[in-house]
Amino acid sequence: MRAGTDCALVLNLSLWVLQCSQNVRGYEDWYVDLATQPDLIEVMADCLTESMLGPLELVTAEIGDLVDVISVSDDIGHQDRLCMSPATYRRVFKPRHARMMQAIRSRSAAPVMWHTCGSVVDVIDDLVEIGVACLNPVQTTAARMDPIGLKKTFGDRIGFWGGIDTVQVLTRGSVDDVRREVRAKIGALAPGGGSILNPTHNVQPDVPVENLLAMVEAGLAYGRYPLKSGA
Repeated sequence: MRAGTDCALVLNLSLWVLQCSQNVRGYEDWYVDLATQPDLIEVMADCLTESMLGPLELVTAEIGDLVDVISVSDDIGHQDRLCMSPATYRRVFKPRHARMMQAIRSRSAAPVMWHTCGSVVDVIDDLVEIGVACLNPVQTTAARMDPIGLKKTFGDRIGFWGGIDTVQVLTRGSVDDVRREVRAKIGALAPGGGSILNPTHNVQPDVPVENLLAMVEAGLAYGRYPLKSGA
């Protein structure tokens, strides 16, 4: 595969401990449990972690240097905040996430990208601490996820993969709006390296083709290193 492309090869894995526990209990019961019987959630999180560690260890032990990036995910953010308090995340889910990250990083040198939608600014330092090298999708329309602030505060410790608004700009904006969005996000996140231009979610069916093309063209025009002046 590597001989046939100059693109990065990405292995997509899953660390859905939090999301799986939500799916098992249902969202409403999960939140009630987290508040009233957190021990139940911790036992469930341990069981889910153990069930995922085996496959993670097998896969990462085999890939060697065959991939450039390992992508994992567990959504921990809502539009306006984390889906729990930062203290609860650190007590309940961070230790389980750390175990799985250790399983990956002890077997592969590939940097790990973590996907989580929403406002996660309160735990970016925690993700860095457990070994995350890149944050995806950098949902800049969520609360306190201003790209300039993210770059200034965390840009020397973590990369940013994403940033292009799929909610308003790509879907409802003009071609010129899309070009401005691309240049603004490149200007905010790319200086000094550590930025991969990408939409903040999968491109939806209602995105006009011309907007998608404008995003790609503007990215190619202004997003290559060394960056053009004024990008």
